[in-house]
Amino acid sequence: MVVACGHMNTSRGRILVDTRSQKTFVTQQLKRKLKLEPIKRETLDINTFGTTESTTKAYDVVSLSLKAENEKLAITALVTPTICPPLSNNTQATNHPTEFRNLKIADPVKLYFKSCPNQ
Repeated sequence: MVVACGHMNTSRGRILVDTRSQKTFVTQQLKRKLKLEPIKRETLDINTFGTTESTTKAYDVVSLSLKAENEKLAITALVTPTICPPLSNNTQATNHPTEFRNLKIADPVKLYFKSCPNQ
């Protein structure tokens, strides 16, 4: 767990760190909760999996800090309504990738891996 800090408020939660990502994102909900004000706007060309065409979109950029144990890190992040939509309620897991079976993670693996229909 980390604590996200704005100038006025804090919020506890989980983060996803993608060290190969080109940008950092936070949700609109976190922006509101921390009462963050945009420091600028940034326009990006967004490509998603399976597409060859990009979409141009403008994002607010905010500044915040992340605290975990004795570490504190100041970051800037682009604000987006949703990072990832909720998983469907009918997700069933019977075949977990074997390389993940002994991995200690924050949330149960069974919520995130579906069985492949061809297995």
